[in-house]
Amino acid sequence: KEIKHSHFPILESYFDKNYIYEWATCDGISSKVIGELIKKDSACAKELLSWKESTNLWKQRASCVSFVKVARFGNYTDLILPIVETC
Repeated sequence: KEIKHSHFPILESYFDKNYIYEWATCDGISSKVIGELIKKDSACAKELLSWKESTNLWKQRASCVSFVKVARFGNYTDLILPIVETC
């Protein structure tokens, strides 16, 4: 409940520093933490667009998985489609 947009760079650094290197951790952080951030602050969703270009496989995966809980409602389609096309 305490997570906010200012935490986003910290989460991104976990991927950049290779602290996240397998699917279960990636998907858990993406759907339960980043996904909740997206619900609270749409600016976080826009930041994920750049993750699709990362050379880090897990960061790319997170750019997709983070939208799972909001995509089913038709939200953020304009961001999701370019991400999945690339990934």
